[in-house]
Amino acid sequence: MVMNFVSAITTYTDLFYQVHCLWNHALNENSPKALSEINRMLDRIFDKIVIEQGTGKFYRARIVSPRDYDKIQLKDRMILGSKESGIKGFCADQMGPPPSEYVEDGRANKAKTSFLYLASDKVTACSEVQPICGDFISVAPFELLQTVQVADLRNIPDDLSRFTSNDNLEQLIDMVFASVLVDFFSVPVKQKNAKEMYKYSQYASDYLRKKGVSGLMYNSSHNSNPGSYNLVLFNPSTAKCMVEYAEMITCLSVAASFQNISENVYGDDVAEIMTAKKEIPEYNWASTAVLQRDLLKLKKKACDHT
Repeated sequence: MVMNFVSAITTYTDLFYQVHCLWNHALNENSPKALSEINRMLDRIFDKIVIEQGTGKFYRARIVSPRDYDKIQLKDRMILGSKESGIKGFCADQMGPPPSEYVEDGRANKAKTSFLYLASDKVTACSEVQPICGDFISVAPFELLQTVQVADLRNIPDDLSRFTSNDNLEQLIDMVFASVLVDFFSVPVKQKNAKEMYKYSQYASDYLRKKGVSGLMYNSSHNSNPGSYNLVLFNPSTAKCMVEYAEMITCLSVAASFQNISENVYGDDVAEIMTAKKEIPEYNWASTAVLQRDLLKLKKKACDHT
């Protein structure tokens, strides 16, 4: 199936499904036509997601493994009960990104490509390194040295105001495409599946980097607190460590939550959508020549799901 975007679309769910199919055809089936459409849609949303990030403070964390213990510096004065007692973390030079030869696949980078990953706060920085109980974590503040342009991929699904300039289907597709992009960067990924799952966010990251942005902002997949997010900088020299030695933090506990998915967790609405799919007429969803009644259905579904 070559992605001509001829699809059964009368619901928001259908639209999400088709965007995922597009990415699958582009990167898993190597469809030049699908890849061209992905690039076209990235171009279309580019101006809507790029913002200026001024100078500010961010944080970076590193797990301290046993082989790193020789790099940990004891404070000069080890006085019990004193504020000066305790252990320092890594020095500033060791808190930067690793050398390229040691870099594995990440959300935004391919293996052997070194970017600087930062977080909005200490808790998010520590959460992103996925510690287990008893782990030592070295955390340091970083500051941006200049105002940079970044692609903001944090909360696009909730911000429809960026996509209301024209009352057409293409605009709604832009919003859904951007929403899927947000998922690529924020959904938790197991390490064993990282190379396979990260290829979508890596492709988008590489494309946006070539378009001229200096980095990406995206939601933390390990800290759901409001306002917590990650910042990846393509040029690590854009920011610098603000302290000589990082703080040392230990992980006391790791919380988990669970949900039973043996029963239908989506509700009757989605079940009805899935059973009714075959009865939906087909049309080219890349075209703006769509019946007004169908557009209104799509927009209503979008509002219902945000």
